[in-house]
Amino acid sequence: EKLAVGSSANLIVNSCFDPAGPGMAGWAWNASSGVVIDNAWPETYAAGYTDTWFHINSMPAKGVAYMDSEKVPVIAGQRYCAAARQHTFDGILGQINVIWYDSNSNVISISSSGAISGGGWGKPSEFNLNWLFAVAPDGAMGAMIRLLLWNNTGNDLPNGTGGHFTMVQFGQVPV
Repeated sequence: EKLAVGSSANLIVNSCFDPAGPGMAGWAWNASSGVVIDNAWPETYAAGYTDTWFHINSMPAKGVAYMDSEKVPVIAGQRYCAAARQHTFDGILGQINVIWYDSNSNVISISSSGAISGGGWGKPSEFNLNWLFAVAPDGAMGAMIRLLLWNNTGNDLPNGTGGHFTMVQFGQVPV
């Protein structure tokens, strides 16, 4: 992993969505018009790992669903890494965004990972690791992580599509 989940270097407090602990605390989810999210909830599996699961009842072509972390403090000009394990299916793509804010909570810019799909199923080590490195822009005082899912098929998607995220990491890293 790029950062150790749960280490003091990881600025995301609730990185694994543990339902026995904080669950979805520190995260908010939303979607574009026409996307019907049944729920976004944390899960625990027999293997002992936890993740969050977006269960989408319907997603029109070009539909988007996302989860946003709480804002965390950053230092302008410093290099950061954002990473998460993800599993998507049924034509859904996943992406990580870092949204950079100034001291007045205005968006300065957005850094984005590449879009990925699929990933193994069964445990987080089989999920795809998506990540990005970015330098906090001039004037940045805070950042928020957005875990993004979108319909890449060009068709409306049926009930049961979605994606999983876990092991979210964000922290300052050396150049």
